[in-house]
Amino acid sequence: MTMSLIKFEQVSFKRSDRYILKDISLTIEPGVITAIMGASGSGKSTLLNLMVGRLTADNGRITLLDQELNSRIGSGIYQLWRRMGFLFQSAALFNDLTVLENVMFPIDEHTTLPEIMQEIVAIMKLEAVGLRAAASYYPHQLSGGMQRRVALARAIALDPEIVFYDEPFAGQDPISMGVLVRLIKQFNQDLGITSILVSHDVGETLAIADKVIFLHEGKIRFDGTAHDFVRCQDPGVVQFVQALADGPVKFNMPSAHTIGEQLICLK
Repeated sequence: MTMSLIKFEQVSFKRSDRYILKDISLTIEPGVITAIMGASGSGKSTLLNLMVGRLTADNGRITLLDQELNSRIGSGIYQLWRRMGFLFQSAALFNDLTVLENVMFPIDEHTTLPEIMQEIVAIMKLEAVGLRAAASYYPHQLSGGMQRRVALARAIALDPEIVFYDEPFAGQDPISMGVLVRLIKQFNQDLGITSILVSHDVGETLAIADKVIFLHEGKIRFDGTAHDFVRCQDPGVVQFVQALADGPVKFNMPSAHTIGEQLICLK
């Protein structure tokens, strides 16, 4: 039986009387690059926040790294976070810390290593993203693409089992985007990391994703390989992949009680 690092069983989440996600069931296997895709408002960020324990499901069961999330609060969830890395859409670097200090931050927070060892580990991570020479710089002295790479170095500082990427390619020029795509793929292979990407960028994401989970109106519309995703004839998937204006995803916001259509291309 295939081991799963993350498992959702009939998970629902709502705000007020509106379901953001409804009856979500999925598994994330180790070593796989999984892309969570869908139009704006489809529930991608909510799904990511449920995965990492930042939100609590209204119904269902979520298991992360063999721990049931709804039963992990306080220091329990904090210990799980030590085993994960996060790359935020805005990079979320500390502006008053140098690049080196930013990468050292999670090492200092979660370990008892002496400062000199923290520096050595941080420099190694900066070397991995090609920014060792920028160690003494401050974030505002770097381009947006460089800031994202520093954030990636920080995300892998503790050699995590899982790295979550929230829109890693947003706002990046083609060169910076290409570098990030290569680094994500390289770290996944060389470090044995399981990667989960939330992204709108179809071309770049599908170039490295092994698996795609596609959301539409709070439901999983597709769960399968990236190869099958681009060939899926579900209208919602076709509209998304081909960037069509007309299709199931409408310009107007759906009503509060809309929870999506039935899954068509589930594999």
